[in-house]
Amino acid sequence: MIPPADVKELLDYNEQTGIFTWLKRSEKHFKLSRDCIAWNGRFSGKEAGGLDGRGYGTISIHYQTYKSHRLAWCYVKGEWPNGEIDHINGKILDNRINNLRVVDRFGNNRNLKLNVRNKTGKMGVRFDSRRNKWYAKIGSIYIGSFNLKSEAITARETAEIEIGYHKNHGRE
Repeated sequence: MIPPADVKELLDYNEQTGIFTWLKRSEKHFKLSRDCIAWNGRFSGKEAGGLDGRGYGTISIHYQTYKSHRLAWCYVKGEWPNGEIDHINGKILDNRINNLRVVDRFGNNRNLKLNVRNKTGKMGVRFDSRRNKWYAKIGSIYIGSFNLKSEAITARETAEIEIGYHKNHGRE
């Protein structure tokens, strides 16, 4: 893992936009001085990074790829995060430092967005056509069965608050 001081030496980070740009590199980062000149001419001052297969921002430094949100935390806090980084508003490309927080896996799972395949519009709510009932649950916790979809949704939302889910959990 790259030391936090090296991250600041190679990248500039805008806390208001969450965007990284490449800084001009010195010759110590290259075997040949012509490589330094070529790299700086091509990349210096330009936005850094790309996207991985899941849509997260990534930046490669010295042949090692890092998630942009983890680099943002490292850049601002001066240390690598001890845990997962959660995007508070659920937008995985919004790497502004005020949208990032360190959580464990359990906490990160309490701020998931609604799956695109969800048919009910609410995570943890489903309809059983054989019994003609709406069911609500959180993980393996059974909340109850209901005659109306709205009742199941209300029960699920109440349980989310009681258990401590993030207010954005299950939102589109």
